Amino acid sequence: MKIDYQNANDVIIQNNGNELWKNVSSTIQKSEQNTIKENESYQILHSEEDRGIFEAIDSKTEIQEYAQLDEIQQIKKQVETITNTTSVKDCEKMNEEGKSLYDTEIEEIVTVVDKIKIAMAQSKDYQNYGDELNAQTIEGVIGNSAIANSLASKFEESDIPATQENIKDSQETINQAEKLEPLTSANIQYMMRNQLKPTVGNLYKAKYSGSVEYQNPQADKINWKDLQGSMEEVIQEAGFEVNQENIEDAKWMIESGIPLTKESYEQLKELENIKLPIPAENIMDGIVSAIEDGKRPQDANVAKTLGILEQGKQILDIVNNVTTNQISELIEQNSPLTLEAFGRIQNQKEGQDINGVQNTSNQDEPALLTAARQLEEIRLKMTLDSVVQMSRQGIQVETQELEQLVEHLRTIERQAYENVFTRHQVEPTEENLQLYQQTTNAVEFIKEVPSFVLGRDIPFTVKHISEKGSDIKAVLQKANETYETLMTAPRADMGDSIQKAFQNVDEILKDLGLDITQNNCRAVKILGYNHMDITEESIMQIKEKDIQAQKLMKNLTPTVTLQLIRKGINPLETDIAELNKIVDEIKKESGIGQEEKFSSYLHKLEQNNEITPEERSSYIGIYRLLNQVEKTDGAAVGALLNQGAEITLKNLMMSVRTLKSQGINVEINDQFGNLEQLNVEGTNIINQIETAYYSQLVENTLEVITPEKLKTVVNEQGSFEVVEDMPFEIFSQEIQKVQEEKEIKQSFYKAQLEEFSQIKSMEDDVIKMLNDYDIPVTMDHLLAAESVLKGKGKAYKKLFEEAKKENDLSDVILETFKRFAEDLSTPEDMAKAQNDLAETAENVMKGMLAEAEVTSVDIREMKLACQEIQIGTNLVKDEQYAIPILVGDDVSVMNLKIVRGEEEKGTISISMELDKIGKIAVKLLVSQKSITGHIASQQEEILNHFKNFETNLSKEIEGEPEIEINYVSSGIIKSNSYQKPVLQRDGKEENELQTVKLYQVAKAFVTNIQKMFSEIS
Repeated sequence: MKIDYQNANDVIIQNNGNELWKNVSSTIQKSEQNTIKENESYQILHSEEDRGIFEAIDSKTEIQEYAQLDEIQQIKKQVETITNTTSVKDCEKMNEEGKSLYDTEIEEIVTVVDKIKIAMAQSKDYQNYGDELNAQTIEGVIGNSAIANSLASKFEESDIPATQENIKDSQETINQAEKLEPLTSANIQYMMRNQLKPTVGNLYKAKYSGSVEYQNPQADKINWKDLQGSMEEVIQEAGFEVNQENIEDAKWMIESGIPLTKESYEQLKELENIKLPIPAENIMDGIVSAIEDGKRPQDANVAKTLGILEQGKQILDIVNNVTTNQISELIEQNSPLTLEAFGRIQNQKEGQDINGVQNTSNQDEPALLTAARQLEEIRLKMTLDSVVQMSRQGIQVETQELEQLVEHLRTIERQAYENVFTRHQVEPTEENLQLYQQTTNAVEFIKEVPSFVLGRDIPFTVKHISEKGSDIKAVLQKANETYETLMTAPRADMGDSIQKAFQNVDEILKDLGLDITQNNCRAVKILGYNHMDITEESIMQIKEKDIQAQKLMKNLTPTVTLQLIRKGINPLETDIAELNKIVDEIKKESGIGQEEKFSSYLHKLEQNNEITPEERSSYIGIYRLLNQVEKTDGAAVGALLNQGAEITLKNLMMSVRTLKSQGINVEINDQFGNLEQLNVEGTNIINQIETAYYSQLVENTLEVITPEKLKTVVNEQGSFEVVEDMPFEIFSQEIQKVQEEKEIKQSFYKAQLEEFSQIKSMEDDVIKMLNDYDIPVTMDHLLAAESVLKGKGKAYKKLFEEAKKENDLSDVILETFKRFAEDLSTPEDMAKAQNDLAETAENVMKGMLAEAEVTSVDIREMKLACQEIQIGTNLVKDEQYAIPILVGDDVSVMNLKIVRGEEEKGTISISMELDKIGKIAVKLLVSQKSITGHIASQQEEILNHFKNFETNLSKEIEGEPEIEINYVSSGIIKSNSYQKPVLQRDGKEENELQTVKLYQVAKAFVTNIQKMFSEIS
């Protein structure tokens, strides 16, 4: 609100029922005959609406600006955010959740990474897990080794990637900060008039803004005596002492035409307290906080070095330490029940015993009971995530009263669920919401229940394990007994050790002739606790249940839970073994593909220079073996068990070979020994249980195996031959316990992030194309769509490269290419040709996974080629075709478009580009009796070739239409910008005639162009 001489008589702002503006109005009336400039005014604001505006203005403005951006700009902004904030550790965590930087939608990556960072900040998991930053690289940009080392350390501790942009912007911010000088009155006015936060960038602008101190020329007419009371009230409300110095500050604000409010007065004091220049260490803390908040280094707030995450943790600390006595104290003072007020009391009474809400003698007071209930709900709902979300929405969490805070938290929670349900196409009904909450809570809970629950005779469901596990947990805790949790390591904080309770486990296993493995030991303990018979069969039954439970706890993520609910499946009451099968199918549909997992394995293999070519071949062979065993769906394991053969790598190889000879499609290299005979007929119950167990063990091993781990195990065992004869359970245990070297582990994710940074400069048309065809906006789709729009046929070149290897698919690839021109007769024929091409590309990808010399780059390029061709299947629906053209020992692509819109009805557009020939563009207008248009080329010689076959075209087209074409030679041929065609069909008969004619002309041109290039080459 603004008060000036024109509206002062009408303005009365109430605060707690007091009409504070009567004295202001009368003061202004005494001078209303004086003439003042339009922008000269003074004001004191006390309204509730204005509370918090100054502190929240940046985030609110950001939200409004963001909402006004169109969808394309939002995506580009999200890409920039991901590039500047996503670390190797974030990618690793995403991978653990079954999400890849390649295939996850951009919007979801922002959400997932945000939650990962919040979770790590809450658990302090940043330390020692960030990227290994090169301080020398940073020093090369900044030029100061001390600052470079400090910044590298702070980036690593806060999980911030040291991208070139982050380093460059940090350098610029540090340079700006070094030039800052103590603020002048003019600087402060500039900051307050423009409602700017005290960031390095804003302070730098204020210094060089050229602004001079302003003073209202009518200030001497103000009756300060009449305003004294109101000014004192604002000063007290802002938490400052009423003294002459502070009153003079308030007067200065009014004289400067700056609104006097609690918030603006706080801003003035904040600016006055800024000591410039700022120590470099403080600047770097501010830079880190700004990036954490999703902003840029120049947004570093010099007054508050704590970022949004640290502020959130402080807020949670205040909430957890509120006592009933503190509530009573504020009620007695008639003070607002805000976290800011509770924090003030806690700071005053630091060191006193404050363990939660205490019972006091006045606990029956209604106000106290209401506040206590509100506080408990806040504690239940408030997380670091919800605090961050509220802050980003411009809500000042500390200044909200408890009742308001409860409502905000309810809204945040409801919005969060609605957003995630909508994103995964799940109806956000109350029933679905409850099932989702119950499932996610139950899955987290059963991770901490005693493993002994697996020995109870209960239905094998999440619901029953949760309920019975809770009972067992309560009994053990009451007796102060130690227990192994269902998912985590044994707890050392309670009672006697498990080893003392189960001292004879090794002897039991030896008597049964079983290996002393972790899984066998754990099963014996579970059986022993439940007073069950310990036999070879019972141990296997427990192990199978245990490995199924472990799998579910790992894979039943919130995203998978939503997919199950969408399919109408209740995750709480479905048998866990059956649920795992369904989850496997969901992961195949939307999880990380096998080609990416193998590519990661190869990448790590390529990064390890200590592995010899012979070892490389063997390590790839083992990975492929495990992959093929998994694909047999238990058949390879079951066949060995039926024969009574031991489960080893060597025997699994023989089993896979036998299945292949019986017609099951498996591909594997010869790397192992022989098994004389294999019986795959017949089975029994115990074999079924063992088959399920070992099949899952193979899958688990495949998830974690790396070349480095494999090399370590081989070295420990002495030779590769010993490893292939090891019992598979021991082999799996040894692989899983090896700690992978950090640098090699992170190298694959670093490569992902480097590739992701390329899409920052993506043209708007690329995103527009994906949106137009409802294709998810992912990193891979963006890269593939960009290749489509550039029209250089990168996918076709990759396929042609594979065809040159003369493998089983070589002829198929070449034949598919040739068919395109032959099938250029109808839209239906072209759609089939495109689908056949997509299928061929997928088969090439599968074949590539079995190639001996394949590299991670090969797989990556082929995957993008498949994505590019798949996008082409969408364009075909609008009669836009990418036709492969064989030119000598190379392949190019001809981009052909049939246009039926009202403005360009009956138009054929052709474009292509070859390395030796340059660009060619053709545009033809086709009617029943004529063909007109133009052909442009960067080479005169090419135009002559076109002229030579022009006379043949008329004879090849039904009706022999007249042809009138202009030929243009130009060094510059610009590509048309992308625009989705608007198909406009005429009547059926007319449309059929037009289709026949258009495709006849198109086919004739394509065929002749192919002939022309064959002659030229």
